Amino acid sequence: MRARKDPDTTTYSGRFAIRLRRLRESAGLSLEQIANLTGVTVTTCYRWESGENAPKPDLIPSISQALGLQTVQVLFEVCQLCRQRCVGEFPRCTYSLER
Repeated sequence: MRARKDPDTTTYSGRFAIRLRRLRESAGLSLEQIANLTGVTVTTCYRWESGENAPKPDLIPSISQALGLQTVQVLFEVCQLCRQRCVGEFPRCTYSLER
């Protein structure tokens, strides 16, 4: 596999990539396990976590289920600093990116 690059946090795909990787690691799952549980390839999961692509909306429920979370928990992250949903506002508040 290619060396992991840092996602571009100015894009939704990049912000989602950081969140997805953190959620997957918190759940103790590998890329291979997420791929198997969601019915996609490991390469696809790698592209999600590198920020190259974002998952199609119809895959979000299966990703959420694989992580043991509700869909809203995968789509939105409540910022620990400002206590708001920071999907499009990470440039304003980068606290969650540093954790």
